[in-house]
Amino acid sequence: MRGRDEAFPVYDVVIMGAGYAGLMAALRLNQKTQRLRIALVNPFDGFVERVRLQESIVTEVKPRIASISAFLAGSKVEFIRGSVTSLDAGERRVRIDTDGGALEIGFEEAIYALGSRVDVESVPGAAENAYRLEAAEGPRSPAALRARLQQNGDRPIRVVTVGGAETSVEVAGEIRTAWPKAELTMISSHDAAVSREHVSKRQFERTLHDWASR
Repeated sequence: MRGRDEAFPVYDVVIMGAGYAGLMAALRLNQKTQRLRIALVNPFDGFVERVRLQESIVTEVKPRIASISAFLAGSKVEFIRGSVTSLDAGERRVRIDTDGGALEIGFEEAIYALGSRVDVESVPGAAENAYRLEAAEGPRSPAALRARLQQNGDRPIRVVTVGGAETSVEVAGEIRTAWPKAELTMISSHDAAVSREHVSKRQFERTLHDWASR
């Protein structure tokens, strides 16, 4: 590690993002015998299980790790709640926007695990009209979609899912199971969920037919 007399804290490892990859990296590094100073940076304290977000369309899903900072208490990992605004690889610095203001930290090694987000800017009208699977509140959140579907009750309603990978298929399955009268349309640039070797086209089509017959 470089000298600790700099004007900002310097860590052996800075991990940006506390999703599955980031949190697992922090836990693995915490098991190392050497004395490492580790920082884990994330915009929010709760752990988001992205593979379970589609379940929140049907019912509220309580987090199994409600507080990352509490989960890491007593470890070598320091949790910093904030959003990364810039990464300077040459100077080995990260700038973070926190509730207390701007923060700058240094690092010897960095792990970039900020993940992905739903792109609603590329398609006109998506930002204003499309619900998306994100760990956020608001008029286009999974909770808002759940409220809309519950309000509709048993009346027929049409739902369009965009994307053909596993998540979109699971979304369709959750909606079709909870609201059997929902008319589902899946839009995808390729055969939905058939790109994976373990899912055959015949198996997938059989599943869709099962949903349609309920």
